[in-house]
Amino acid sequence: MKRLKLVLLVAALLVTANCSLVTVPATAQVAIGGVDAPAVDSGINLLLDGSKGGLLLPKVAITSLTALPDAIVNPTPAPDSPVDPAQLGGLLVYNTTAAVDSGSSANIPVGVYYWDSVALSWKLLAEVS
Repeated sequence: MKRLKLVLLVAALLVTANCSLVTVPATAQVAIGGVDAPAVDSGINLLLDGSKGGLLLPKVAITSLTALPDAIVNPTPAPDSPVDPAQLGGLLVYNTTAAVDSGSSANIPVGVYYWDSVALSWKLLAEVS
């Protein structure tokens, strides 16, 4: 009787292990913000559909490496509480206009930037030439 219980237990474990190893290929399409071309002023548009799509970052004009653009500080519609730059760490944007920082005279090239919430400044990720 003990041997039969042991055989049944081992068989049950093997069946369970085999079932957990079976994978079923799956494909899916995900759209956030709609599948049509995004509006110029949209905050984010993500479309994943196998052969097409991508991530559209918010487009802003960075004029100072230590200040957030007005579109981020005063968005429409207005948020319930003021925007805190220290809470925006990792924010990704696409800077649309090459400029010179009025405070430091540093060049601000067109490209992808992220907000460093510790240094409270923009950091260039990828310059677009």
